[in-house]
Amino acid sequence: MYGFYRVSCDSPKTLSGATTGERYHVTHGVARHSPLNLDGEALRMIDSLTALDRHVYREAQRLFARRVLELEPRLGRKMLCE
Repeated sequence: MYGFYRVSCDSPKTLSGATTGERYHVTHGVARHSPLNLDGEALRMIDSLTALDRHVYREAQRLFARRVLELEPRLGRKMLCE
């Protein structure tokens, strides 16, 4: 949907404090993995278990974006940057 959540579109700083282009990621010692390593049955099981989660997440994204877009004119700054 949107890239970094910046303080505002004219600021290079993100809410995490990183500058645009930088990523901050903590692995907690978990090895890197990919869904490409899973077989079709495992992917189908995951899809069925997460169907509602995906719906809730998409709706939350939509509501968040709408509320931020409504707030931007009041603050006088663009906050959701493409």
